[in-house]
Amino acid sequence: MEIAAENLRQLSKAVIEESKLSERKNDLQVLLEKRNATFGKLSDNEIEETFDRLHTKYCGDQPTTKGLRARCEAIESALEVRIAKFSAEQRTYLVLKEIAVLNLEGHINATRSAGLKLAEAVEPLINEKLEILQSAGRLADKIKDETNIKCPACGREIPVKEFQNHVANETIRLREILNSFEIRKRAIAVLCTTLETLRTTLRKSDVRAWREALPQQDLSRFTE
Repeated sequence: MEIAAENLRQLSKAVIEESKLSERKNDLQVLLEKRNATFGKLSDNEIEETFDRLHTKYCGDQPTTKGLRARCEAIESALEVRIAKFSAEQRTYLVLKEIAVLNLEGHINATRSAGLKLAEAVEPLINEKLEILQSAGRLADKIKDETNIKCPACGREIPVKEFQNHVANETIRLREILNSFEIRKRAIAVLCTTLETLRTTLRKSDVRAWREALPQQDLSRFTE
């Protein structure tokens, strides 16, 4: 049974690595950040109702569109037609408004905060140590003659009777550090996406005049 359990853990690890589960979780977190920034605490149904109202407002003279994605595309097209009729100053204002809501400072601070928290508890090979701890905990149940066991995670000599509690505490500690890693990775991913959005937005032709009026050194780091 123990061999089967170990094989199952190794298979699970291989599946996670092959499917890039961690990267996908980070991508989902980035999307969730965008959703919350745009819609706040609205439920999925409330968001869909919002799009229904927008579709009625801007696309009421068009054939009925089924599907949320199709309605969003129709709304976007209708808005693009309207924006094309705006003056140059109005279009510039809309683009600058896009930049203003990016919350770049907040994402930078979140990344710094996550980095500082992680720096307080640097621990190499966390996943490997967690696996070894689990195996050591099962081994400790079978040891009767030894009085102490050297913990493979922290290196301390722990009495056999206390080893299971120690394993549990070390597991919690390592998982917390691992969680800090994930929080930092997500913060970096969100920041990178925000910077890419900023660079793309600053390149829009609608802000060319505004951009050229500024000292080039102020924008070169974002547009290069």
